[in-house]
Amino acid sequence: MKPDLSKMPPVHFTVRVASARVSEIARILRDAACEQSFRSVSEAIALYGEECAVVENDPLKTFKVRARGFLIISPKQVVTYCPDTIEGFEATMPNGNQFCLGLARFPSSIEVDGKRFKTIPEWFAQSMTFAHTVKLDQENRMQCIESHRSVLRILRIAEDLGCEVVVQDPYGQWKHSAGQGAIGKAIDSAKRLAACGH
Repeated sequence: MKPDLSKMPPVHFTVRVASARVSEIARILRDAACEQSFRSVSEAIALYGEECAVVENDPLKTFKVRARGFLIISPKQVVTYCPDTIEGFEATMPNGNQFCLGLARFPSSIEVDGKRFKTIPEWFAQSMTFAHTVKLDQENRMQCIESHRSVLRILRIAEDLGCEVVVQDPYGQWKHSAGQGAIGKAIDSAKRLAACGH
């Protein structure tokens, strides 16, 4: 029996890039998103230093918060910390929810209670996206399904570009999506964009 799409939890994902091609990869993924079913896609976002911190009435608050790193000190203490750099984009999915992909680079270590802790050594993105909502009407269900597919296509393209991608997909579509026609076409399109330097 298929799970009820109206009650699906979010899709969680991480993207790791141990490469100097971060700016190129971020640009290719943003351009590929423009060819998917997102309602809108932001311009490429590049933030440095203090720009990565959330400020009052920040239009990029969600993008910045989802790009933060976190460190588990103990079962009762989790510390979040800001990146030094974030490159990526954000998009509005067909169901109206937000999808953020911000590849972040962090300081090599942070200090907590007088102790130094190492951070994430490579460029890293982690986020979750609500591809499914609680609405029950048929139109919204179709929008949610297309939101889910659009997100998975972008993550498959990231994987094809050499990124290490881990997805926790409660609907189970991630493990079945590799090699599917629509995703294959999206990856081919991304390769063409890269070859043309767009």
